[in-house]
Amino acid sequence: MSLSRATTIAIAAAALAAAGPVSGPAASPLPRQEPRAQSGGAQSSGAVPDPLVFCAEAENPPMSQIGVPAGFDVEVAEALGSELGVRVRIAWLRPHADVAELALLDGRCAAATGATVTEGATMAGRTPDGVALTRPYYAAAYVLVRAAGAPPVRTLDALDGRIAVESVSAAAYTLRQRGYSVHVLPDAAAVIEAVAAGRQKAGYLWGPLAAWLLRDRRDVVVDGAFEPIERWSFALAVPSTAGTLRSVLSGAIEAAAGDGTLAAIFARYGIPQKGVM
Repeated sequence: MSLSRATTIAIAAAALAAAGPVSGPAASPLPRQEPRAQSGGAQSSGAVPDPLVFCAEAENPPMSQIGVPAGFDVEVAEALGSELGVRVRIAWLRPHADVAELALLDGRCAAATGATVTEGATMAGRTPDGVALTRPYYAAAYVLVRAAGAPPVRTLDALDGRIAVESVSAAAYTLRQRGYSVHVLPDAAAVIEAVAAGRQKAGYLWGPLAAWLLRDRRDVVVDGAFEPIERWSFALAVPSTAGTLRSVLSGAIEAAAGDGTLAAIFARYGIPQKGVM
């Protein structure tokens, strides 16, 4: 996984404009999660459908996946449903086939997870492509991974030598733009193995993915001393015509952040959220 998956909604409008109308037979849908009864929280208004359907990627751990655990995006969706007193269902998006923005506008779901909050969003939370964003529900950054016994590193400038990155990632581009020497490897797992074997001193990986891949390892760690230079916030996306739903979901996010529900979810996945909300 690279950051490009997480930014699908932000770039979808440009891709659609270039490609023109989509035609052809409809693809067979993936299995959808059965509605889960929710309890507690405030009762939803008529603006919130029951069940509340969220679009999430089917094979994008640790954000979301058809499996156990389902991913933190799915857990957040369920927590928001509980806060609003409605059932939650997941409409799974197929990798490299489904686009969250299209699924929203086609009515397959009421909200989509993992929308990057970009500079293109207006003060009202609307993007130029007919999609509106809620308030952010989490933030994440690129992190440094190193051998467990290696000394901590605070900045990339302190590294001597090339920095290992995965080939299809924002880091492969941005680090070169900043003048750093990078060693490109096929994927994040290959970066971790190169660091573990001592072939690379450090790797630069998307934080949620690094935490997920290192959850059962002790030989390679996320460097807690490192100061991230790239950090993004993520929100839910809804159709821009669903202004009331956007407001209600933003309120539920604020409530779940305030009572520690969101922090507990992200802590289980090793993603610190201090000062995010």
